[in-house]
Amino acid sequence: MLHKIKHLPDLTYRQEDGREMRRVKLLLVWLAVGLIPITLVMGIVFWSLQLWVQGAIPLAYAGITSILLVHFIVTKDEAPMRWGQMIMIMLLPTSLMWMLGGFSAGSAMMIWSVLPPVAALVYAKFERAKYWFAAFIGLLFISAVIDHRVQTLAFDLPSWVGPLFFVMNLGFVTTALFMLFARTINEERESFRELDEKRAHLEAMQGDLIVARDEAEAGSRAKSQFLANISHEIRTPMNAIIGLSELTLRSDLNPKQQDYLTKIYLSANNMLQIINDLLDYSKVEAGKMVLEHSEIDLERVLSDLATIMAADIERKGLELLFDVSPDVPTKVMGDSLRLGQVLLNLTGNAKKFTSDGDIVVSLSCVERTESKMRARFAVKDSGIGITTDQQSGLFQPFAQGEAGTTRKVGGTGLGLAICKQLVDLMGGTIGLSSEIGKGSEFFFEVPFELATEDSEKTTTTGHENVLTGTKVLVVDDNENALEIISSQLEYFGLDVTKATGAIEAEALITSQDKSTPFTLALIDYRMPDVDGLTLANRVVNDLQLNSTPKLVLITAATRLFDEEPEELTQHIDATLTKPLNPSL
Repeated sequence: MLHKIKHLPDLTYRQEDGREMRRVKLLLVWLAVGLIPITLVMGIVFWSLQLWVQGAIPLAYAGITSILLVHFIVTKDEAPMRWGQMIMIMLLPTSLMWMLGGFSAGSAMMIWSVLPPVAALVYAKFERAKYWFAAFIGLLFISAVIDHRVQTLAFDLPSWVGPLFFVMNLGFVTTALFMLFARTINEERESFRELDEKRAHLEAMQGDLIVARDEAEAGSRAKSQFLANISHEIRTPMNAIIGLSELTLRSDLNPKQQDYLTKIYLSANNMLQIINDLLDYSKVEAGKMVLEHSEIDLERVLSDLATIMAADIERKGLELLFDVSPDVPTKVMGDSLRLGQVLLNLTGNAKKFTSDGDIVVSLSCVERTESKMRARFAVKDSGIGITTDQQSGLFQPFAQGEAGTTRKVGGTGLGLAICKQLVDLMGGTIGLSSEIGKGSEFFFEVPFELATEDSEKTTTTGHENVLTGTKVLVVDDNENALEIISSQLEYFGLDVTKATGAIEAEALITSQDKSTPFTLALIDYRMPDVDGLTLANRVVNDLQLNSTPKLVLITAATRLFDEEPEELTQHIDATLTKPLNPSL
């Protein structure tokens, strides 16, 4: 029986009821369950004393409340129950008190029956509770005013009735207050229980996620292992195709055969590059990429980069420049192959998306101690640039700056992802900055240990350098190249003058010849109006100088220079190959 009464409030809940509404319904049910037996006892007591009217008041309350409770359970609508309780607990106890003779008759204890339900409704945040309290105070005031009139209704009650009502009221007040506090404690317990359930659920989810993560990583490793194996198997016959094609191209072929075989050779090389990208990516993903720790000659790395990129750069009419800070050590410890691979990927990307202008590869020292340094490499182009949206995912696998099947350049989209993975393995960071229409700069910083026998640049500036003060003219139409070469020469103490073309150079050489002539002139081979060879011949044959400077031709197209007739090259004292390193 008690178990059924305990779960009686559950019968009034709707599925959409929130916690606040459920608390209101719980209080209304327990209010009715508590008052019905008390008012029944009071009515029976009054009737046993033949006080029929007085007994009818609490019995009427018990009857009406029972009807409202049944309606409440059936309809789950709390409004009639709430309003009915408020009206009855305000009027019925007060009218009963008046019939028993008012305050002076000792019936003021009946007021106690009003306090618990009012407290319950306040606890339930009943929005009109303040008005009901005001009405209750008003009834007390009216009772005090008319008390002398209702005293005539007083009559003698048996001595046991007063204590009985006192105990009943006191017990009900205590029960009601206990119910309020118990409800608060139960809510806290429910909150803690819900938190424990949620914590357990989250822990279970975390366990499932860990299992799923491990399974996904295992699947990724298996995929990468398969990719590494299949890439290796494909690369072996591809090397044979490329090698035999190259050998055949050196034999006597008619033009059509030469064309067909050249296309096969180029296509095979492109496919081999894709396979190499896949193989490198799969190695890193499978955790099988191990970096070497050996001596790196940074100048050699840059020189190899220039050699590899020379043909493609020349074919597109671009210019590759090296801007190396003179304070960068020459020898460090690391993996020269993977460092060169990162630089080659970044420079190759710059070449793909640059149609004219230059590509500048720079190297500087960010910080340095006695045994370590942090170097910053950057590859800057004058290409099409990259949008902000494209930049966000550019270092992800298979992401490409130019999407779609109709894109102008090829590739797998793995190059930058491999660069990031390799830089991460080196303990460095990689990033980019770009502006549409103005070009992009990809940069990365990696730490190095200095080689034991660090062959730092020992050439000094100032009076110890035999070249200090030597007047040098640098002629180049490319502003970046002009600035880089001039800065490197100035670092070694040379007196550098810059010219952006042949006409300006002739004017400077002529004007300086009478006072402080130039000792050396570095002239770019390929300039738009007057090339370097023509300028050199004019300097020697036409300017009639008192002191002719030594003429050094700077060129990236050594093959073209070698094919020039001797009468054009005879006045060139030396040649330097672009891009220039400071050691040159």
